[in-house]
Amino acid sequence: ERLGPHTGWVKDIASIQLQHHNDENDSGRHVFLFSIGCNCIEVWKPRDEKENHDSGDDRAGSYYRHYHKLQVDSSVEMGCTLSSDLLCLAIHRYCCSENDSVDSMIGDASTSNMMEPLSQCELMAGGVDGRIHRWRIRGTSFVDSEATSAHEGRVNGIVICHKLKALVSIGNDGLLVCWKINNNESISDWQFAKLCLNNQGSIENGSDSAITSEARRIKLQSMCIVSDGTNESIVAIGSTCGRVMLVRISKAVNGDGELIPELMKDSTKTLVDAGVIHALQFYKADDAGRGILLFGGSGFFVWTFDLNALKKIAR
Repeated sequence: ERLGPHTGWVKDIASIQLQHHNDENDSGRHVFLFSIGCNCIEVWKPRDEKENHDSGDDRAGSYYRHYHKLQVDSSVEMGCTLSSDLLCLAIHRYCCSENDSVDSMIGDASTSNMMEPLSQCELMAGGVDGRIHRWRIRGTSFVDSEATSAHEGRVNGIVICHKLKALVSIGNDGLLVCWKINNNESISDWQFAKLCLNNQGSIENGSDSAITSEARRIKLQSMCIVSDGTNESIVAIGSTCGRVMLVRISKAVNGDGELIPELMKDSTKTLVDAGVIHALQFYKADDAGRGILLFGGSGFFVWTFDLNALKKIAR
């Protein structure tokens, strides 16, 4: 089935199925499919049985209908003067109580379906102009839209480490930025730390002062979660020069639990013939073995490694 009304490239898609318990008049389930193109996010919902019957198709839920459009405008006040086109999506899911746990669907999580007994959800999107956008989803409504400047130039990827409660973003500026998620604060007030992925892998917390011009030439293009835990998560990063890196994000033991990103030792692989690493996909082979599917400009590659061994080296 072809879904409109995009007029150009569809850069990313995401979906979620939420279950609600508070509304007696509600059927209890909300399914959303999101797609981005240009500066818009199109929101889709499955047709119900009546809609399918009226359309002459009796396969309930087999087709989506257009439900809503979210549009992003450029903001000169925020220093964003480029196109406001969107490039990547992520969904942050959390329960009514902050003490309730939510398992990640990526990495070491055992579940793979999109059904979660949640009442709260947020949609995140990264754009060409360096901003990250956030919408809160309440039932079937999208409220409290906001944005914050995150990178100089394109935001090429964002992921949510649900157990660590962190938003991770990468961009053309060669930076990985990890944000400490706080549901009660504006995204512009979230604490963050930056990792400059040059040869030294130096860390800067909320400062751009020491980022070298050489590091800015390294563009981070793709990202996936390798493991997600309450105190530590690992993400894989793909660059425009065929380089793939593993980055550990740890929660500080003391203080307010600030996030500390670091490039793992002996975890960088350069595929000379790969070109730009357009996409990464993690897979788990066995208890120790891990692997990443690499989709490069010149073809498809597989990188396998022992994550436990890499963790010991990095300690």
